[in-house]
Amino acid sequence: MELSLKHLTRKYGEKIAVDDFSAAFAPKVYGLLGANGAGKTTLMRLICDILKPTSGSITLDGVGISSLDESYREKLGYDPQRFGYYPDFTAESYMAYIAALKGIGGAAARNEARWLLEAVGLSDAAKRKIKTFSGGMQKRLGIAQAMLGDPAILILDEPTAGLDPKERVHFRNLISSFAPGKIVILSTHIVSDVEYIAAEIMMMRQGRLIRRGDARTITGIIADSVWEAVVAPDVAERASAGMTVGNIRHEGGAVRLRILSDKKPLDGAVRVEPNLEDLYLHYFEEAAESCAE
Repeated sequence: MELSLKHLTRKYGEKIAVDDFSAAFAPKVYGLLGANGAGKTTLMRLICDILKPTSGSITLDGVGISSLDESYREKLGYDPQRFGYYPDFTAESYMAYIAALKGIGGAAARNEARWLLEAVGLSDAAKRKIKTFSGGMQKRLGIAQAMLGDPAILILDEPTAGLDPKERVHFRNLISSFAPGKIVILSTHIVSDVEYIAAEIMMMRQGRLIRRGDARTITGIIADSVWEAVVAPDVAERASAGMTVGNIRHEGGAVRLRILSDKKPLDGAVRVEPNLEDLYLHYFEEAAESCAE
């Protein structure tokens, strides 16, 4: 199974949301990283055939997804960034409704819905109306409905927004267990959501694919540019104002800084191994706060 995007472009008037994006996806987990406004949601909606491209093509095993029509949608599970729901539905009735739309009926639908609600931690709330759910509970329901029908292609757009750190860990484990043999594309600006589960990272900026590969490979571009230094608080304050500083940690009367710089930034600074958050900061410095835990 191969999902192929070739020279995909989507414009809104003069604004280019997705710009000449080409990539092929095989069964594994992909993490699509980018700052807010990078074009991730538009790309997800194009892949799900909700939006039509201005130019370019999307094919599954060589056949255009528009030609595949319903047979393509049957292979899809989609958790949109903004989860739509009927407020007076219970979680249980909403899952039954989505199952019916996907052509799953009877005992099979009830059993699968029950299992998925338990998997996302909503079994105790199955009979509650969705309008009483917190934002995090609604996101978990969105993840559960996307998994109905055991889709071959799972598209998750900012799925952990509104989840606390413990819920995000649970979600990552759930995706890892669900992923074998499937194409899973997880779009996010939260680095930790993809750092541990994605086999391949794709970085998107201003609608374009700018880097792709496993985490170790793509961070190689900044292999000599990440430093740590332990300094006095006044030095740390000056450094934070004039340098690209990722992490600041107070240690007694001193401050440990993690700095991105092409040359040694401070006396006593030592090079350290880069991680995905450093790379995110390298490309999206203006959105650095968004990728923090």
